[in-house]
Amino acid sequence: MQYKTIIKLEEYIPLKIIFNEKDKEIVEYISYSKDKTSYLELTVGINSKEIKRITLLLCKDYSEYPQNLEVNHSENTKLNINKGNYECSLFKTILYSNGVKIVVSEKKSSKYLKMDKVYLGISDLNEIAEICVCDMSKSELNHLKRELQ
Repeated sequence: MQYKTIIKLEEYIPLKIIFNEKDKEIVEYISYSKDKTSYLELTVGINSKEIKRITLLLCKDYSEYPQNLEVNHSENTKLNINKGNYECSLFKTILYSNGVKIVVSEKKSSKYLKMDKVYLGISDLNEIAEICVCDMSKSELNHLKRELQ
C-alpha cells in the first residue's frame, strides 16, 4: 500500500501522524505507556490491520541530539500488530535535527518497516521496539519540543 503521511500540529499533543486520511475504516487502539508519564497510541484498522494514526500524548524522558536521524535497511511489508495495552520498562523520545525516534522497548530493532517517512523498528520477536519519523519540518520539530516541555 502507498502511504500518505500527514503530521497534524494540535495543542497539547506533541505528535499526531495520520496515514491515508481519506481511508475510513473502523479502528481499534493499541497503547504503549510507562507509569503515568509517557503514552503512545496506535490506531489500527480492524479489517486491514494497517496503522491509521500514531499519537504521542506524553513523554517524560526526552532528549535532543544535533545530528540527523538516519534509518537503514527498511522494508515495505505488512506487520501484524497484536492489540493490547503494553506497559513499557523503557519509553523515551529522542529529537534529532530532522526527525524523532520514540523508543518503547529495551529490545533492539532488527529491521525497519517503511511507511512513507515513518519507520517502525521491529525486534527479532516481531514486536514494535521504536518508531522513527524522518524529514520533519522545523515547525513540526519545534511544536513537538514545545509540547514535550
